Amino acid sequence: MKTRIPFIIAALMLLFSANTNATPKNVKPFVVPEIREWQGGTGNFAITKKTRITYSQQELADVANLLAGDISKMFGIKVKATNGTPKQGDISLAIENNAALNSEGYTVDINDNITIKANSTRGAIWATRTLLQIAEQNGGNLPK
Repeated sequence: MKTRIPFIIAALMLLFSANTNATPKNVKPFVVPEIREWQGGTGNFAITKKTRITYSQQELADVANLLAGDISKMFGIKVKATNGTPKQGDISLAIENNAALNSEGYTVDINDNITIKANSTRGAIWATRTLLQIAEQNGGNLPK
């Protein structure tokens, strides 16, 4: 029995040391309604004064302006809403039909940019509300 204990301790130490070197994946944030699917990455997207909110369809201009105003009120960061192509560090809004989602469904991809694709303008609004809930919990940052 005494010879097994050092072996078990050594095995546990090896197991825990192997896991501490890996970068942990971001955990699913708590929002209402709950996020249906989450694939956590590593790191964060930070909203800065260089962040722009871009849209490609004119019907999303009001959504982009609403989000810009909310970011300013919540975090004191003035961001610009503009029709155009997103650059690194931007938040982009687009309406794209995704048959896997309902009429108000949306997807959000958070990496070096944030890309929101919704089936409708209303879906884009719901996506921005999700982003704001997550950002509020993380001081203006969004987990990738």
